[in-house]
Amino acid sequence: MGGISGTLRLVGGPAPGLPRPIRHAKVNVIAGARVVATMTTDDRGRFELTLPGGRYHFELTGGQELVPRTAVVAATGTTHLSLRLEAK
Repeated sequence: MGGISGTLRLVGGPAPGLPRPIRHAKVNVIAGARVVATMTTDDRGRFELTLPGGRYHFELTGGQELVPRTAVVAATGTTHLSLRLEAK
């Protein structure tokens, strides 16, 4: 089994638009068209989850897309991600 860890940040929005962590967000982990896991960020926007190796798509439980849209999780070890929600 592999895994993912990293942070989720809000980027953009009103000035100065500096990246800030998104706390207690629920993020769906999707393989194909199916939600295979849901992870929740901590007080600092961090997350960690064990997953089988493969390609996954990430979105907030409300359906908002995150960047990067997809990531490949290695079959062993940990893949580190910096997910972003881009404010408009």
